[in-house]
Order: sequence, then structure tokens, then C-alpha cells
Amino acid sequence: MLDANDALVRILGYPSRESLMEVNVREMYVDPADRHEWQVSMEGASGASARSFEARLRRFDGSVIWVRFSLQAFRDDEARIMRYEGALEDVTARRQAEEALRAARNASAPWCRTPPT
Repeated sequence: MLDANDALVRILGYPSRESLMEVNVREMYVDPADRHEWQVSMEGASGASARSFEARLRRFDGSVIWVRFSLQAFRDDEARIMRYEGALEDVTARRQAEEALRAARNASAPWCRTPPT
């Protein structure tokens, strides 16, 4: 990570920007494959289009949150990725609401079906 703003520090629950900057980004991912997947996706993208993806990250206190990354890759003259810039949004509440809705639908599904007559 090359830089971080106050909002990122707050979302990830770090005591300071400096403490966040010391962390290996790979260690934040709950599933390391998530990071690899978006990197492969960005490598395959042409031009400077922005991409979004969601993943689970560990906060400073060890709790897990869902985040949505919106990233853009910056490339050199030979089209190699030099860096990423983007934004991160905490989407934990939305993910929890979606899961609760799925669970409610699954729980009520047998009661909602009417037998054929």
C-alpha cells in the first residue's frame, strides 16, 4: 500500500495511518484467493477501465468485514501495471441484510408452496 486516507484507516479500524501503512496488505484478506482473483482480472483488462469487486477483510481488531473495492490500474508504456488507485467501501451491512433475506426466504419456502390440486 502506497498511501491511505483517514476514511480507510477508520473503516479498517487502525489506530493511525502509520500503523495501517506498516501492514502487509495480503494479510488483510480472509481468503487470499480473493486478492489473486482481482489481480488476474485487472491484468486481463485492457486500457484504464475501473473494476469493482467484493471481498472479506480483517480489521485491526481481527473482526471481519465485507468491502467493495473500486480500482483502476495504471500502466507503463509497455502495458505493465505499475500501481492501482481506488476506493474501498464497507458493505458488511448490505451483505448481512442479503443473507438474512435469503435465510428468511429459505425458512418460509416450504410454507409458501401450495400443493397441486
